Amino acid sequence: MERDLLDRFDDLDELGAEYRTWFSEHKRELRPMDRYKYIDSDGIYIGSQSVHNPGKEGYRYDVIHPITGRPCKQPLMGYRFPETTMCELLDADKILFGDDESKIIELKVYARDYTDKLPSVLTLDGRLGAYDLRDLFPEVSKAFTNPKPVRLLKSIFSFVLHDDDIVLDFFAGSGSTAHAVMNMNVSGEHNLRFFLVQLDESLDETATNSQAAAVLSKLGKPLNIAEITKERLRRAARKVTAGATSGPPELFGFRVFKLDSSNIRAWDPDPADLEEALRLSVEHVVEGRTEQDLLYEVLLKRGLDLCVPIETREIGGKNVHSIGGGVLMVCLAEELTGSDVEAVAKAIVTWRRELETSSDMAIVFRDSAFVDDVAKTNMAEILKQNDLTNVRSV
Repeated sequence: MERDLLDRFDDLDELGAEYRTWFSEHKRELRPMDRYKYIDSDGIYIGSQSVHNPGKEGYRYDVIHPITGRPCKQPLMGYRFPETTMCELLDADKILFGDDESKIIELKVYARDYTDKLPSVLTLDGRLGAYDLRDLFPEVSKAFTNPKPVRLLKSIFSFVLHDDDIVLDFFAGSGSTAHAVMNMNVSGEHNLRFFLVQLDESLDETATNSQAAAVLSKLGKPLNIAEITKERLRRAARKVTAGATSGPPELFGFRVFKLDSSNIRAWDPDPADLEEALRLSVEHVVEGRTEQDLLYEVLLKRGLDLCVPIETREIGGKNVHSIGGGVLMVCLAEELTGSDVEAVAKAIVTWRRELETSSDMAIVFRDSAFVDDVAKTNMAEILKQNDLTNVRSV
C-alpha cells in the first residue's frame, strides 16, 4: 500500500489526503500498526514522544517553532538528544511540530522501522483457528478439532524466523503451520519453507472427526488425518496464490513423502540357499517401487534437497530427469536396449550443453536396466567421449 501511494502521488497534500482516506477505512485491520496515521515522501509514520529524556535531567536548549518563531515547550526532564543531533533531525525533517509552540515536539517514527515485542500473553479470539478452516472448508462447519490459528503462528514466527529458515512441525494436524508460512511468504518479504510430519491416523472412528471424514470421502481420499492436512494445504495454497501480489505461484506448492524402507534390496543371503539369493539379487529393486520412489532415494543418498527443482524429458519412451539445473541427471527406466542407450546418452549430452553445466555432472542409471554388458559399456563410452565420466548406478 505504502509503495503504491508513493509511486502514484508526488504532491504531499494529495498523498496525505489519499492515505487518510485509506487509513480511516482500514484502521481496524491494522493493529498493532493502527496509530501510524501520517505519510510523507519517506513513507508512513507516527509522531513519538521519544524526544523526552527518561528518568533524569537531559539536555536543555531551544527548538524554535517554524511558524510562530518562538521556542517550543520543553519536555519535563529535557531532551534525550544533544543539540547537534536535534539539528540533524530538524535538517532531515524528522521532527513534528504542533500548531504552535505550546505543544512539545515529536519524533517521526516510520512504519518500516517498527519492531514489536513478543508479549508473555497473547490475546486472540479462540475461534480464529476454526474460522480459518471454515473459510477453506465451507462445506462443513468443523473440518478439524481445535486447529491452531494462523494469526497466532504468524505472530510467533515473526519473532523467531529469518529468511531461508525451515519450519519443522512434527504434529502437523490441520496444517496451520504451513498455512502461516505461505501467508508470510506471499508478501515477498520472506523466503521460508516448511516441513510437516503427520501420522495417517484414522478419521472414521469417532464422531469428533466425522465431518473431516465426510470431506475426504466426497473427494475419494483415504480417511486419515494426513489426508485432511494435505487437502488443507492444497486449498490454502490456492487461496494464498490467488491473493499474491508478488512471487511466482509455484512458491506456494508442496511435495508429499511417506516414510518407507529402502527401495534397494539389501544383500542378506541365506547361506543354506545361495543360489536363490543370487537369483533374487539380479533385480535388486524392491518389487512394486516406482521410478519416482527410486529418484527421491537417489536425492537423499546424494544429500540433495528434496524440494530441489526437477525437470523431466521423455527420450524414446524413457524418462530422464535433470535435478537442480543439471547438477544431477537420472534415468531409472526398467530397460535400456542398445538403441535406447544411444538415444538417452545423446539426449543427456545435448541437455547438458543447453544447461551449460560442468563436466563433473553426476549421472545415475538403474543397473539392472541394461539388457547386457555391451549396452552398459556403450553408454559409458558415449558419455566419456563428451567428458561425462561421473556415471553411477543403483
